[in-house]
Amino acid sequence: ARNQRRVVDAMAADDRSQWSSSDVAAISRQPVSTSRGSLPEKRSYGSDFPFRNVGQLDGVHSGGRANRLVVSSAYGGFSNVWGAQTMPWSTPTFDRWPIKWSEMEPHYRSVLHEVPLTGADDDLSELFPLLVDAQDPPKLAGRSQMVLDRYEARRSAVRAQGVTVGVARLALNARSCVRCGLCMTGCPYSLIYSASHTFDRLRAAGRISYLPGLLAYRIGERAGQPFAEVRDLASGAGQHLEADRIFVACGAMGTTRLILGSLGHFDRDVSLAESVQFILPTFSSRATIDPRAEDNFTLNQFNVVVDTDGGGLNLAQIHFYPYNPVFLATLPAFLQARFARIATTSLLRRLSVGLGYLPSWGSPRVHV
Repeated sequence: ARNQRRVVDAMAADDRSQWSSSDVAAISRQPVSTSRGSLPEKRSYGSDFPFRNVGQLDGVHSGGRANRLVVSSAYGGFSNVWGAQTMPWSTPTFDRWPIKWSEMEPHYRSVLHEVPLTGADDDLSELFPLLVDAQDPPKLAGRSQMVLDRYEARRSAVRAQGVTVGVARLALNARSCVRCGLCMTGCPYSLIYSASHTFDRLRAAGRISYLPGLLAYRIGERAGQPFAEVRDLASGAGQHLEADRIFVACGAMGTTRLILGSLGHFDRDVSLAESVQFILPTFSSRATIDPRAEDNFTLNQFNVVVDTDGGGLNLAQIHFYPYNPVFLATLPAFLQARFARIATTSLLRRLSVGLGYLPSWGSPRVHV
């Protein structure tokens, strides 16, 4: 891990043209499959550190093909490996909530003053307001631009089917992007937002004290005084910490576990909402250039929103990605052989892959 950190620091200090192929390879390990039928684990600069168990997963079990690695111990958590998608909830969603869009909007804006936003004020803004001035995305892949151009040319007919297409909204400092193609394995220039960026800034400003190596297992309040019970991971010794306020941000599963444990509800069955994910490969009759010959950023580039009801509530969102090496690695073996090179190239010139989400209220619930 230290060697990888040195490699990343050296690459960040250099122009892309100065990067060595060995350094690029060292931080570009592709996602690793851990169980059949589930999304593979992304790697961050070649490391699995966002998923390592240092105690936060002790006693956590999963049923069926569910992923057990649901709580991160990493500085910055799973934002080290997220896709950087920053779509808000659609405005009609708030009609079912106990708070209004107008009450939530200023908090969305506050977040976007901290998190860089890349996107465009396009048709997606009707349901998902842009809220702040966004940076223009880096130059899109040929496949992505062709989809957006064809949508614009047939916009009325496509919209009549309840389908809206627009530029992806990303937590990305696009102005500095060199389109090196390493987004999915770790940006050497740290242009993709991670929660660690905010905490680095707060630490540098002396606004927080960072206490690493502690595992919180109970929080509470006694005589009006909030406290946390923690364990030192190195020594095993317990500590009692007090504070004016405690803000819990351990992710859905980690937060649920900490709260239930603190309340002593060890036999309580809790139901959580979750959005079912699906993979959607699509093929076009029109080919672009071989995407392996393009310099691209490899995050989500355009979004398709399917709203067949027309009410802006029961939406399926599909986030489409341009080519990255995972596409080639997951093709059937015969298409990766040398004799199939022409067919494989033809396929890649027509292929886009979407990661889709159904609304949580239309998805099976998760029981904890």
